[in-house]
Amino acid sequence: MHGNEAQRARLRAAKQRGTPADIRAGRLTPSPSCANSLDPVLRPATKNDLPALVELERASFNVPNWPADTFLRYECTVAEVLGEVGGFLVSREIFGGTNTAPPEREILNLAVDPRYRRAGIATLLIKKEFRKKALFFLEVRESNVAARALYESLGFVEISRRAEYYNNPTETAIVMRMK
Repeated sequence: MHGNEAQRARLRAAKQRGTPADIRAGRLTPSPSCANSLDPVLRPATKNDLPALVELERASFNVPNWPADTFLRYECTVAEVLGEVGGFLVSREIFGGTNTAPPEREILNLAVDPRYRRAGIATLLIKKEFRKKALFFLEVRESNVAARALYESLGFVEISRRAEYYNNPTETAIVMRMK
């Protein structure tokens, strides 16, 4: 197999490993990476994506809290892999900027299908968001070491903490900003 054929074969194999619900239910083990060369299509989310977005959030977080209609209230970008949602990033503008101050944006929600984690999808989604030329903020659970490492590798730094911000379990939020 050559280049694209091999990549398509790896993606088909990853897709056959099951859905996020299968992973969550323990019916299969997620792969550490289906391929380092995934080539997802990044596009705006649509109403048709809502069931997949809700399912992906459930597979990604102990206590998902976003109802389906919330995703499209903000700017939501999906990473489509083999015709299905493999990840998403939700963001919003929190300050439009002035002549002397840049716009500010907040990354509200980010998740990648467990089958495709550590394959660069979250990085692609964040880098696409960076094209909006703003100062970026986000919050992350203190215990989410992998996400914090990703954000730091992309230039985010901790600027504050919010004690008891998250529930189930109660946990501190780390507030991060782009350097």
